[in-house]
Amino acid sequence: MDNNYLPNGYDPARDRATLEAVRGEADEWTRWISEAADDEQRRQREVSCAQVLIDVEAAVRSYDAVREALPVLSVLLGSDSPELRAETANLLAWFPEHATTSVPLLEAFIAGEASPGAAATGIVALSLLGEPATVPFIRRYLDSPTVELRWASAFALTRFGMFFLSGSYISLATMALAATSEATTLRGVDAVLVRTLGPAGQAGVPTERQPL
Repeated sequence: MDNNYLPNGYDPARDRATLEAVRGEADEWTRWISEAADDEQRRQREVSCAQVLIDVEAAVRSYDAVREALPVLSVLLGSDSPELRAETANLLAWFPEHATTSVPLLEAFIAGEASPGAAATGIVALSLLGEPATVPFIRRYLDSPTVELRWASAFALTRFGMFFLSGSYISLATMALAATSEATTLRGVDAVLVRTLGPAGQAGVPTERQPL
């Protein structure tokens, strides 16, 4: 999931509304093009308007194409590759319209997943579907002995307004790391946060390529 959509998830209705708004401005665009000072400016305005429409239509059509294929793609949660399993879990998070189907799939995936990174991705993906009924399932991982799952649970619960410390993603990650080995130093925790949140402090989900 793109960081721009964390922690609240993606709302496809926004892109659909944008498309309808753009289509509804056709008369204004025609008038704006006709008011061009010369042929060159007119062509530039025509190209600009056409590109805006192409972009917003592409966003909606691409989403719908993947949405139709989601039942087939979801079987990849059982792939032999932990990276592919994690990516599939992440994919399901983009389609809240399929929450009824995706929630039980993700819960079963998380419960049986051997890879901490993939399971953590699944927990965050589950929260991004926005179903309050998933909170008890997500909350149980706050007490997990696995650091990735504690972090994922704490972060995922922010989707439902549960900020456990200051409300910042870094504080949530720090809480998830608090029960690590006594040998953990502040420098070590800082290094983990950099890998987890990125140098700019942006939240991300630990994966197999970002071992904790």
